[in-house]
Amino acid sequence: MRYLTEGLPGTGGRIKVHPADFVVTEIPLYEPCGQGDHVYLYVEKQGIGSLEAAERIARALGRTRADVGMAGLKDAQALTRQWMSLERTDIDRAARLRLPNVRILAAARHRNKLKIGHLAGNRFEVRIRGCGPDARNRAEAVLAVLAARGVPNRFDYQRFGRRGDNHLLGRALVLGRHKEFCDLFLGRPRAQFDSPRLVRARQLYDQGSWHEAVGLFAGSPDHQRVLAALVRTRDPARAAAALPKQLARLLVGALQSDIFNAVLERRLDSLDRVEAGDMAYIHPKLPSSGAAGPPMSEQRGGGAAAAGPPNASRGGSAGPPTASAAGPGAAGQETRRANSEAAAAPPPPSAPGEYTGGGRAGDATAERSPRGGAVFRVEDAQAEAPRAERFQISPSGPIVAHKVTLASGRAGEIERAVLAEKGIRPEDFHRVKFLRLRGDRRPLRVPIADAAVQPVGDDILVRFTLPSGAYATVVLAEITRQA
Repeated sequence: MRYLTEGLPGTGGRIKVHPADFVVTEIPLYEPCGQGDHVYLYVEKQGIGSLEAAERIARALGRTRADVGMAGLKDAQALTRQWMSLERTDIDRAARLRLPNVRILAAARHRNKLKIGHLAGNRFEVRIRGCGPDARNRAEAVLAVLAARGVPNRFDYQRFGRRGDNHLLGRALVLGRHKEFCDLFLGRPRAQFDSPRLVRARQLYDQGSWHEAVGLFAGSPDHQRVLAALVRTRDPARAAAALPKQLARLLVGALQSDIFNAVLERRLDSLDRVEAGDMAYIHPKLPSSGAAGPPMSEQRGGGAAAAGPPNASRGGSAGPPTASAAGPGAAGQETRRANSEAAAAPPPPSAPGEYTGGGRAGDATAERSPRGGAVFRVEDAQAEAPRAERFQISPSGPIVAHKVTLASGRAGEIERAVLAEKGIRPEDFHRVKFLRLRGDRRPLRVPIADAAVQPVGDDILVRFTLPSGAYATVVLAEITRQA
């Protein structure tokens, strides 16, 4: 992996030594309105994933995990705050829940269930431990470049699973290579990633002892389900069809991510410039990380937590952040802004997803992206250059499926070359049409806002805000030079 800030020295150091070293605060797309059948819970969790937190909340209220809505999944090895929703539940009972590793900081009513994507961004506060000399200045120099040029919008390692092969599994599904899928999903043990039990189960699969392997997959129900289907039918295609749809979507999504990353890698040096033929992405406004929240009269919770969660610096906060927040709180006398002018959010289009380039793209050619912005094909790169400089638009890469729109010109040549190297065609995705993947465009870069660095003894504390779907670990890799 190459770095955008290749010429700058890194800080070194380690992240996520403790969960509280990595603080994530979700910035919702909208506030609870205070009325409706859905109860929104502002949840703080530590050391567990979002799905596990939802499971614990649901169980305590006599519900199932599927009843719990959320806008996004947050890291397990972190301290995170996000909204979750439940329909027709007692708001006072929910607000008083006391659960291991989970706190309910606020509760409010709203009219709809939270769904994946209902967030504007995330605020991060990360402690980097054991940095090298001059770490503060080095981190600020990197952040200044990222603020001016953008953060490479790559999908990071989490997307590809513990074994790093999710994209290969997705590729096998898309190409209809079901035996290859079963062999990779159920066999080929890797001791550095698999537990001893899974290593033995995978060995037995590779040896053809499938009946014996089924029992050893007991702690991994998805693997057990696929292998049981294979034992029963002796048909790899029917075994692959036993894969839960949610997991199949994740694996195929990893293939899409791998293709996007390969395009981004080839365009990294020019990710802040559009070319003729590019599908330019129109950025919605990046929210500030301010702390405005739902009206306090509509919130309920225990004690001081009802007024909103404390921020990671324990300096206090008026409530959960929202996309309409006015701005960040004071970062303290020891905090300096990293190129504050460049770090500010870019001027937005007149409305999210609205093309304002003089009418050349107009209503006829601007395409709505499911990811929240819109895209249009660049005809005159020189005319669009000022908008790219203001971070209103960026070049995009493909999230490939059967209806994806590919770029033309040099950008299109790169995309088609990557697809050829991966042995994938957009029409191959018809084989997984049950996943309802249509294709999309993703910007090659995203803006970073509210970037600041604070020394803490031999460590540094780095704060920044990213739009939804962007990976904080990409920023941290640029800072530390440790992927």
